Amino acid sequence: AETGMTLLRLPFRWARLPPALGGRLDEDELQRLKDTIGLIRTHGMAVLLEPHNFGYYDKTQVGPAPATDAALGDFWAR
Repeated sequence: AETGMTLLRLPFRWARLPPALGGRLDEDELQRLKDTIGLIRTHGMAVLLEPHNFGYYDKTQVGPAPATDAALGDFWAR
């Protein structure tokens, strides 16, 4: 922020939030993400959240079952 940056990309592993596809979000992991976002925003910056694992959920490529596009959409909705 001190150098004029206004946006920070925040990658995180999709599989760390719901340990099982379609399952409950891990409360501790979600709180860590929220705390980090809060810290970034207190410095006046916007945050671009990026679920990251190079197109995979765990070891399954996004697209075919079980890591379908619908599973990714469900995750984003929650």
